[in-house]
Parts: sequence; structure tokens; C-alpha cells
Amino acid sequence: MIKTNSMSVLLVLIVAMMIILLCMITVMSFKADFDGERPRRRHIGASADSLGEIRERFVWYERSYAIDQALSTKVGIVSMVTCSPGFDFWLKHHLDYLKIDLVVLRVEDCPSHKALLEPYSSKVHATFHSRDEIDVGDNYHSMMSRQNDTVTRGLQIAAQQNVSFLFHIDGDELLYVGPSKNIRVEVSNVTGPDISGLERSMLLRKHLMDIEEEYSSIHLSNYEAVYPVFNENDGAHCFHPQAKYLECAFMGKCNTYSNGKSAARVRGQGFEFESKGVRFFGPHNFSGRKFSMPISRMAVLHFDSCTFSQYKQKFALLANASEERVKKIPFDFYKRSIWLLQECKEKRREVGELMKEDTVNGTTCEDKQRSLYKRYKVRRWRSRRAQTLHFM
Repeated sequence: MIKTNSMSVLLVLIVAMMIILLCMITVMSFKADFDGERPRRRHIGASADSLGEIRERFVWYERSYAIDQALSTKVGIVSMVTCSPGFDFWLKHHLDYLKIDLVVLRVEDCPSHKALLEPYSSKVHATFHSRDEIDVGDNYHSMMSRQNDTVTRGLQIAAQQNVSFLFHIDGDELLYVGPSKNIRVEVSNVTGPDISGLERSMLLRKHLMDIEEEYSSIHLSNYEAVYPVFNENDGAHCFHPQAKYLECAFMGKCNTYSNGKSAARVRGQGFEFESKGVRFFGPHNFSGRKFSMPISRMAVLHFDSCTFSQYKQKFALLANASEERVKKIPFDFYKRSIWLLQECKEKRREVGELMKEDTVNGTTCEDKQRSLYKRYKVRRWRSRRAQTLHFM
């Protein structure tokens, strides 16, 4: 019993000494702070400057990785084109500016495009078809089967050339890549549009590579261009730098389609063209699971009927459609244009083929076409919904 009491007393004394020692250390610490003998606080040895340097280094590595990935990613385009104005600019924008690796074309009724394609012969695979090979009786509906054949051929060539992504767009459309601060390229003696093109070509590939491989169809929203001035036949200003753009998915205010275009994942885990079979799924999509690309990153700019001459040529082919087929067209601009031409043809039959000018109610058909064109394609440039975008 006495031994147990002694142990208890000893334990109490030890605890008391520890408390006293702790109090002495605390008092000495406060005294040292008061006398200025030591720093009042200690912190990790990283200043604001060094943290900024670490962040810059991290961003630099991230950008370098993105650039390396972009350089190893091949991207292609498949398209069915006619003698659309500004096609030389279309080629330069995609092949020189965005550095597209492959272009597969079906060229219809336009042998003059051969000269434009010659400088890009290493990247372009084109077939040429005469007007006799085209069903002009109902071109609006018959073109889809030709698109199917063209896109299928494009997928096959893309798979053979190890292209990872294949866009399906038309000859009056440009791929748009929004600017970003996350990619900056520094190359000596390269400035202006050239450096911007390098950055956007890498952004294009980075945006595609960031998408999970379970998606085989990458869908892009579309803008429709409206023009600041009436353009009779100047193909050099088809892709007008002062054009403005209507966001077609917003309240459906576009004159033509509003359901975008897509790119196919040709190569990727589980979605190789030969094994899984990604396929043409209409003019706006590919088969498989769909990923919707944010419109601020990438979109399609549609320059429909950029000149009045192109507008007349386009609807001359569509005017042969039956009334039943015309009613199925969902675009008011298309239907009004076709009905006007059909009305002119009917009037010509009534008065005879010798009349000098087609007239409807005292006004020439061409004047009516011009008025309709201006209403839909020029006046809307002043709309509050028309946006300014810079594709270069």
C-alpha cells in the first residue's frame, strides 16, 4: 500500500515539473518576441514570386504537352463541292492556316478546280464528275446519296493514312476555332496570321484530343454569315472579312440549316473505322455516341450564297423539284426562292419563249430574285443578333 502511494506521489511530481517547465518555455518565448530576439513567425520557404514561377513552369509544361499532342494528331476534311466562288480561299484557310492533313473531295461540274488543287496534290484526293452524272431533277434530295458515297470514301482514305478525325463540311463552310490564351507559340520570324494559324491549328487538335474516346461523333454548332454589301459576282470577297454571323442554334433565326456539322473519330480506342464501323449518318452527324463541342471552342461558319450569281445558279438546280418535295424543305428562304423561279417558268410558258425578259406582275424575275436575296442575306447584317467573329 505504501509502495503504491509513493508511485502516485512520484507521478504527480513529474506532471507538476512538466507543467512548470512548459510555463517557463512559454514565458521565455513571449520575452524573446517582445525583445525582438527571434522572428515572430515561421512559414514555408516559398515567396509569392517563387509560387508564380512554379505556376508559369506548370503552364509551360502543360502547353508543351498540348503542342506535342497536337503535332502528332492528324485531321482531315471530306467535302462535296461545285464551282463555288472563293474555293481558293477555302483551300488556303484549311490547308495552310489550320494545317489540315488530308482533304477528300468530290468535285461536281467544275473541271477548273483542278488547277487550284495542284499545289496541294500531296494532301488532296479528288474525283471529278460532269453534270451528266448528277440528278439535277431534284438536286436538294438526291445529293444526300452522293454525300454518303463521298463520306464513306473519305473515311476509308483517312483510316489508311492514320488520320484520327475527319470533318464533313461543304465548300461554302469554314472551320472556326475560337482564340484562347492557353496556347501560345513562339517561332522566330513568324508573326501575324501565320502565328495565329499555328496556334489555332494546335487548338483544333487539342480540343479534339481532349474528348473521351467513347465518343465517335463530334458535333459542331453552326453560324450563318450575313453580308455587309450586295455582292453580284465577286468570288474574291465570298468569305467576307466584315461579314457578321447568326448563331443558328439560338432561337432558330438562320435562313438555312441550324443543326450543325460533325467530325468522325476515325482512329481511337474502340472506334477504328474498320473494326467498329463509324459511318455517315446524314449530312450533319456520324454514327455512334455524340459529343457536343462548345461553340466558343469550335464551330462551322456557313457562307451560303455568298454572291448573287451563286444564289441564282444554286436555285436553278433546285427549281425542278416537285411541289410535294418543296413543301418538305424546312427553310422558308429556300421555298420562296424555288417558288419564285417556278412562277417565272410558268409565266414564260404562258407568254411564249420569245419574250425578252421573264416578268411577274411587271417586274423582271431577276429583280425579284435580287430583292429576295437582299432581304435574307444583306439586310440582316444590321440585326442585333448578328455577331462579329474573326476566323483568322
